[in-house]
Amino acid sequence: ATYQSQQRELRQQSDFLRNKSIEFNKYANDLKSLVEREEKITSEHGELNGIRKRLVQLQSETESLHDQVSTMEAYSQLVNKAAEYLKKQKPNICPVCKNQIVPLNIAENLRQEISRTETGAKILELTQTLNQRSVETRELQRVQVQLEDLTKAIDEARNHLLKCKGDITKHTKLSEVDSEAIENHMTQLNSKLDQLTSSLDKLAQEKLRLENVHSEQERLEESLSDLNREIRSELMIENDAELLEAISEALRDAERKLDKFRKLSSRLQDFTKRVERLEQILGFLLLETEVLRLEAQFPELEALIRSETEKYEKLAKISDGLIQIRQAALEEQRSFITHMMHDLESNINHFYKKLMGHPYYSDISLDSETQRNKNIYWIKARGADHKTHVRTRFSNTQLNATAIAIFNSASTRFPHNLDFVIFDDPFQSMDQHHKDSLTKKIAEDAKERQIIIATHENALLDRLQDSIRPGKTVKIVDWSTRGPEIS
Repeated sequence: ATYQSQQRELRQQSDFLRNKSIEFNKYANDLKSLVEREEKITSEHGELNGIRKRLVQLQSETESLHDQVSTMEAYSQLVNKAAEYLKKQKPNICPVCKNQIVPLNIAENLRQEISRTETGAKILELTQTLNQRSVETRELQRVQVQLEDLTKAIDEARNHLLKCKGDITKHTKLSEVDSEAIENHMTQLNSKLDQLTSSLDKLAQEKLRLENVHSEQERLEESLSDLNREIRSELMIENDAELLEAISEALRDAERKLDKFRKLSSRLQDFTKRVERLEQILGFLLLETEVLRLEAQFPELEALIRSETEKYEKLAKISDGLIQIRQAALEEQRSFITHMMHDLESNINHFYKKLMGHPYYSDISLDSETQRNKNIYWIKARGADHKTHVRTRFSNTQLNATAIAIFNSASTRFPHNLDFVIFDDPFQSMDQHHKDSLTKKIAEDAKERQIIIATHENALLDRLQDSIRPGKTVKIVDWSTRGPEIS
C-alpha cells in the first residue's frame, strides 16, 4: 500500500510538472517573441517615452503652423484649401459650377497660381510642412499604440511566467526554475517512478509466488490428513499414540530393509566391476586373435602392395610420356599450321583485296599462340600503324569478306578430292560495292572449278549468269523427292 501511494504521488507530481512545463515554455516563448517585437520597434522609432515627447512636440508645432496659416490672406488660404480638397477627394464634378473637371489638373493650376504670390508660396510651404507633421504624427501614434499594447502583453506574460514559476517552486522546491531545471527534475521523477514500478512488479510476483506456496502447503496438509485417516483405517488404530508407535515400527522395519538393500547394492557393484574387467580381458583376447590372423595374411598384403606400387610407377611413366607427346604434338601442330598460314597469307590477301575488305586495314595475317596447353589462332588485320583483331573493328560486311577470302584461299591451296566449292548466302550483310566485287571474283573462279551458290539474291544470280560463259551455269529452281528441278 505504501509503494502504491508513493507511485500515485509520483505520477501526480510528474503529470503536474509536465503540464506546468508546457505552460512555462509557452509563456517563455511568448515573452521572448514580444520582447523581440518591442526591441525591433524601438530600434526603428525609439523608446515609448521619447515617442510621447515627440508627439507633444509635433502637436505644438502643428498648432503653431495652423496659427501661421490662419494669419495669411483669406484668398490664398481659400485657394490652398481648394487645391488640397481636389487633391484628396478627386471629384469629377466641380462643387461650384457643377461642370465636368479633371481634379488633379485643376489642383496643379491652383498651386501654380498660389505660388505666384509671396503669401501663396508661404502658405504652400506651411501646408507641406503641416502634411509632413500630420503623417509623422499618425505614424508615431500607431507606433505608440503598438508599444503600449506590447508593454501590456509583456507585463501579462511576465506575470503568468512568475505565477507558473511560483507554482513549480511550491510543488518541486526547485531553487531556480527554467526549462533545463524542469526537464532534469522530470527526468528524476520518471526515473524514481520507473524504479518504484519495477519494485511493485517484483512485489506482485513475490506475492503470487507466496500465494502459490500457501496453496501448495494447504494441499499438502490436506493430503497428509487424508493419509493419516487411511493409515488409521488400514491399521484399525483409534488414538494417535498407537498410530505413532505403528509408524515408528514401520520405519524401523524400513530401515532394516534399507540396510539390507545397501549391502546387496554394494555386492552388486563389486560384481559389476568384475564383469567389466572380464569384458576387457575378452576384448583383449579378441584383438589378439585378430592381430594373429592379420599377421598370417601379411605376406600376401605385402605382395599385393608391391604389385600395385609397380603398376602405379608404370602408369606415372606412361603419363609423363603422354604429356611429352602431347606437348610435342601441340608444338608440331603449331609449327605446321604457322607455316601453312604463312603459305596461305599472300593468297588470302589477294582474295581479300579483290573483295575490298576494309578501307584502312589493307592486309590480313593469321597468328597463333599457346595458352594452357592449347593452340589458339587469331585472325588479325594490319594497317599503316598497328594490328587489330578483326572481330573488334570490322563490320559484318568486312567480316564476311575476310571469311570468304580465307575459305576461298584454303579451298584452292589444300589438297582434296572435291573439285567444287559451296557458298551459303555469301552476299548477306554486304553493300552493293562488296556484292559487285564478290560477283566478279566468283565469275573468275568459275573458270577453274564448279561453284554452287545458295542465295535469295536473284538479281545477283542473273548478273553471275551474264558474267560467266554461256552454257556454263545452271539454276536449281525447286527440289522434290524425284530430285532437283533445273532451269
